[in-house]
Amino acid sequence: MKKNIIIIIHLVFWFIVLSMSYAFLLFRGAAVPAESYFHITIKSALEITDFYIFYSLIIPLFFKHKKYGKFALISLSYIVVYLLFYASVITWSDIQLKLASNWAGFRFNILLAVYYTILYVFLGGLLKLAIDGYKNQQQKLLLEQQNVKNELALLRSQINPHFLFNTLNTIHSFVISNNPNAAKAVIKLSDIMRYMLYDATKEFITLDQELEFLDSYITLQNFRLEKPGFVKFDKRGKTDGIIIPPMLLIPFVENAFKHGKKKGATTGIIINLVTENNSLLFEITNFNDPVKSLEVRKGEGVGIKNLNRRLELLYPGKHMLELIEKDNIFTAKLNIELT
Repeated sequence: MKKNIIIIIHLVFWFIVLSMSYAFLLFRGAAVPAESYFHITIKSALEITDFYIFYSLIIPLFFKHKKYGKFALISLSYIVVYLLFYASVITWSDIQLKLASNWAGFRFNILLAVYYTILYVFLGGLLKLAIDGYKNQQQKLLLEQQNVKNELALLRSQINPHFLFNTLNTIHSFVISNNPNAAKAVIKLSDIMRYMLYDATKEFITLDQELEFLDSYITLQNFRLEKPGFVKFDKRGKTDGIIIPPMLLIPFVENAFKHGKKKGATTGIIINLVTENNSLLFEITNFNDPVKSLEVRKGEGVGIKNLNRRLELLYPGKHMLELIEKDNIFTAKLNIELT
């Protein structure tokens, strides 16, 4: 809680308390002597002092440090000493203001002092604990948010080397085999690296940027497989204006290429992306290589594990991830509720 807000809370509190005290005199219906206002002012000054001694000294020094025994003993001692001081000052001021002729009213003022001293000790402690409790809660929330940011940064740092390792392996195979697409692959890699350096470090990017990145990656993999139609990518719905975390969809595509069956069918990977009703559906299907897909089925792949954790942090309660395998066909479905 900001300091100026705390000051405003205190000012409003004392404005209400003091207004009630002075209003009591104003609505008595008879002329009120100036001495009575001085009496209320002295009484209010004593109550404010009582309040802030407990608020600023006793609570911070003993209660906040969990010295509960000392806190109870000092609080009780303080109340006894202060109520005697309170009653003495009130009685003395009444004599000086000619509101009393002697110290006969001291006993009555002791009763008032017991009430007001305990009341403002209680109010001071209550307000201090309420404000400190709110501040601690806010600090806890900020710390949790920072921990989430740190964890997401760590997950992204794990994704980048993992992805780069796979891509360099692809280009390496081009060079070894004297593939004519090696130069084009290097250009695609430069586009991908530009994305990783400038876009992947951001908290959010546009969906269009993510899709351009996926297209570059798929093109690079198609060069390696020498199957231009191996991936069918269908996009439906509007993509402009939609933002998502960077590198959110690439783990699905990476795993499809890594663990999918690349021989046989012309189309080996089918990707559908649909945006409608403020939601994003990403579905990818590939024909499994039974041996290679074992890691995915167990959920042990680095990319999938990181993806699960990122989704939990970024879309808590607003996403659904399904991993389905049937008849050697592996399907991953991700549904995200966009905000």
